[in-house]
Amino acid sequence: MPGTATDYDGVNLLALRDLQAATDIWNDPETLAIMRPDEPRVFSTYVREFSLVCEEQVLRDGPRVARGAVCLVGFLRRRAGIEPDTWRAALSSTTDDLLQGAFGTARSVVLNPVHLPPPRGYEYDAIVEWWFDDADAARRAFGEADVRSHLGQRLGADIDGPASVMVLTRVTHCRP
Repeated sequence: MPGTATDYDGVNLLALRDLQAATDIWNDPETLAIMRPDEPRVFSTYVREFSLVCEEQVLRDGPRVARGAVCLVGFLRRRAGIEPDTWRAALSSTTDDLLQGAFGTARSVVLNPVHLPPPRGYEYDAIVEWWFDDADAARRAFGEADVRSHLGQRLGADIDGPASVMVLTRVTHCRP
């Protein structure tokens, strides 16, 4: 789809019970023993070096993770010169932009403002999930236009479009 990244081959969305669990996982003996040794083989670096900790805000509650479903994941970066507090206030007042137009056809929409400082190279301020039944439904919604052009005037003015990354991905693994 126009405007989606081809540099990435997937996204992992991991829900944890609380912020403490999100920080403790990096020191968990089982994680260190099983996952950490395998990470450099599978990824370009250790997972901690590209993980973002967010706080989930469900804007439209509908079916999400199901094998075969697709998700347009938007990694949004605020425009230079906008302070973090100003960004958070603007983001909360522009959530309608995430639910209208082409995005309005998504069966579920989740806004995830980044909660902890992001790792170097991944300086995104929010992650948005737009869930669709399949890739054809997502393609029909956005047509031939760049997906970022559908963000709405208010939100579009606050993000750094070229530095924001949109990834269209299909669910291949899910627990429970």
